[in-house]
Amino acid sequence: MASLSSGEGFLYGITTNNLQ
Repeated sequence: MASLSSGEGFLYGITTNNLQ
């Protein structure tokens, strides 16, 4: 995941937020 697209980065941020 060196280079994430705007969509992937957005979804990744949401996922990590929910996990925390």
